[in-house]
Amino acid sequence: MVDYINLYDRALVSMGDRERLLKVVEKAERGEEVVIGFIGGSITMGSGASRHENCYAYRVWKWWVERFGENCRYVNAGIGATTSQFACARVHSDLLCHKPDFVIVEFSVNDEDNDLFMESYESLVRTILDSEKKPAVVVVNNLFYDDGHNAQRIHNTVASYYSLPAISIRDFIYPKIQDGEINASDLTGDMLHPSDSGHALVATIICSCLEDMSMTPLYAVKDEERGSLTKLRFQNSMRLQNKNCTPKAVGFAADERIQNNITEVFSNGWEGRGVGSKLEFELGDCAVVSLQYRKTVKKPACIAKAVLDGDEDNAVILDGNFGETWGDLICLTDILISDENKPHTLTVEIIDSKDNYELPFYLVSVITSKI
Repeated sequence: MVDYINLYDRALVSMGDRERLLKVVEKAERGEEVVIGFIGGSITMGSGASRHENCYAYRVWKWWVERFGENCRYVNAGIGATTSQFACARVHSDLLCHKPDFVIVEFSVNDEDNDLFMESYESLVRTILDSEKKPAVVVVNNLFYDDGHNAQRIHNTVASYYSLPAISIRDFIYPKIQDGEINASDLTGDMLHPSDSGHALVATIICSCLEDMSMTPLYAVKDEERGSLTKLRFQNSMRLQNKNCTPKAVGFAADERIQNNITEVFSNGWEGRGVGSKLEFELGDCAVVSLQYRKTVKKPACIAKAVLDGDEDNAVILDGNFGETWGDLICLTDILISDENKPHTLTVEIIDSKDNYELPFYLVSVITSKI
């Protein structure tokens, strides 16, 4: 096995401005409660680990506990197969409501390396930085183990702009896989989700970097007013579900089942069967309109269309059939991304359905954002 000790510096892209981090350390040293938060996709949620206590997030939280005591509280807002764009709409309800002091943001294998996700990632990071507790934020980049790709270029661009610490698991692990020092199968079973040993290594890298950052003297500027890299059109996002929205419904019914935790993503939406079943939404002023629906492995699945402001020529098809086999996907589809806040109407109508379809079409939510 490779000796990983003192090699963490290969993963530390930048220490950034650690003033917020050191304030959290000082607070913890005084014995005050500190909330250690995580938001990301399936790796943060703990996928690949044999039990949650073996995932990297839990292990990083244990580093805080072992160093500072039981005053450190754990909040994990990871949800599998989700991106920073969806996180913008749920960050308040799933993470910031717990008033975290420290947050790791991890979406580098879920986001794509493009301008849309640059904007959604910056919107998410900025929302966290501006929240009530002004938490310390650390950017973490995981990887696909077979080819090393991820979205760290855009994520680390955001980290650099806001002077945030950035840790690249990819930059540490992938060169060793290429050189034959590490066998990828020792760290992951599917070339994406770390196994117990993979999660342990990810946590070791992060904790080593945190240890170094917390011990290094501070030579950094204080927070300052600054502009933004993007238009931040996803920063003010609102998620409409049946608990806060009542659209006109024909053939659709609200899903009244109780959502027990945030990972039960097919909750609080609307279910419909039969061609012609329709939901009609009156949306307030917004510049972005997106929706989430279920793509299922249980085929054949219903197909619907989404129409904005009656524009049938530009209807968006919502195909409920999922081509993968690992499970159902909460699919986020953009209907409108503009630079102007305006009211809109949105209809979602089933256009292909049969009585023997195993599952109804499931609309999880409509997400709107203001600029």
